[in-house]
This record gives sequence, C-alpha cells and structure tokens, in this order.
Amino acid sequence: MTPLKLTFKHRQEIFPATDYPGDGPVLLLLHGFLEEQHMWNPLIPSFLAHGRVITLDLPGHGEAPNLGYQHSVEAMAEVVLSLLQHLGLHKVTLAGHSMGGYVALAFAERYPQKLQSLILLNSSPWPDSPERRASRERAIALVKRNREGYLRQAIPLLFAPESRAKCASAIQEAVQSAQKMNTQAIIAALYGMQMRPDRERVLRELSCPVLLVAAKKDPILEHEKLRQLAAETGVKWLSLPLGHMSHLEAPAELKEGLQPHLKALLEG
Repeated sequence: MTPLKLTFKHRQEIFPATDYPGDGPVLLLLHGFLEEQHMWNPLIPSFLAHGRVITLDLPGHGEAPNLGYQHSVEAMAEVVLSLLQHLGLHKVTLAGHSMGGYVALAFAERYPQKLQSLILLNSSPWPDSPERRASRERAIALVKRNREGYLRQAIPLLFAPESRAKCASAIQEAVQSAQKMNTQAIIAALYGMQMRPDRERVLRELSCPVLLVAAKKDPILEHEKLRQLAAETGVKWLSLPLGHMSHLEAPAELKEGLQPHLKALLEG
C-alpha cells in the first residue's frame, strides 16, 4: 500500500509523520540522534508483514521544528503522545534506535498502559556516565564552532572501525541527512540526552514484552552489560555484529534476527 504522509500538531507546532497501512498491531518507529524517520525505510517492508507501521521526525530532526533550547527525551515522548492522540491509537509497540530508545523509555515511564511491547535498538536505560556527559559538553562546544565539522567527525565514529570503508556511502548519506539540522537543534538534542535520568527501573517494572537489541562492537554502548541486564530481567535479547548503526552496518542480520521477535511481540 502507498504510505500516507501526514502532519499533526504538538502544542502550536506542526510535525510530520508517515503512516504505512497494514493489517494488525501498530509498530511506531523512533529514529536516533542526527537521524530522521527515513532511516527506517529499508526495514519497513519486513515490518509490514506483521502489521501497520508509523514513523515520525522527532523535534529538530528531519522536517520537524525545534521546541526550545533543550529537547529533553520527556518532551519528545510528549510529541509521540500527540501523534497517538491524532491518530486515535490506544496501544502501540514502540521501537527506538539509540536516542529513540531513550524517548521510548520516557514514554513507557509515563504511559505504560499505551505500550503493547517495547524494542530498544542499540539503546539503553542508563544515564550518561560522567565521562559521557563531559564528551557531550565537548560536542556542544564543537557544534557551536563548526557544525559541519562536528557531523563529519561524529557520524563515522558510530560505526565499527572495520565497517567504515564498506559503509562509506551510507556514512556520507547520513552526514548529508544530518546537515538538515540547524546548530540549535543539534545542541538541544545533546543537552536532552545529557540530562536524561536512569530508567533501568522502568525497564525492569514494565509488564509488556521487551526486546533489547545490541551490537557486539558498538562504540557507544556496552554489549556485555546489556546482555547481563537482559538475562537478569528476562527480557528478550538479540545480539548483532559490528557497531551502533546496525540498520546500515548489518541490515540483513537485523532483519533476520528481528523476524521471530516481531512475530511474538506484535502478534502475541
């Protein structure tokens, strides 16, 4: 079916989204930092085998407006709520990549009754470490001086070293996509991620099914720590090769690995 482009209002701002009609449960996809809703395009055909799929641009990303000096993950979760209300949806599966996972957990904390299930793709419930917070401060300073230089430097570092040459064109496309963001939008997202709280408790207490997906050579997240969390909590677990950008570095493995989990999570 033809995807339906739509807009919805959050506060006084207009946000873009895309509705991919399908039969069955709803899978709402949340992109990561410096990404936009189109990052999910290669995966959507396989997702549609299990139900309806919806994507959106989060504040300051893609075609979405800025909301202020800081885009907290809680504020982004409220944008997600506005989309659900606009579409009259009462329950969805949320899947979030990286920052999108932080937003999904913030949404889960506030509105657990609206979750059918939760998928965290290369994301975690933990706050920034002191070292990571300091790294974000340096990133903010660099963005203020040289936005394009920051993007050219930061995005390749999300990939595993051995996949950067193979993914050179994908990296270039990711940089070009991120260049749509203005300086303030990048800084607002960095501040929002830096200030997010620990939500491990939320993950442990959720009554709906949860899937953690992590990459073995992710330069941002600790694969083994996430594996241990999955084992302790009994949530579903999927391990992938290579780095943080699994949808670009290991798309075949991601699609294949997600299929049985999607069937269980979405179809019950």
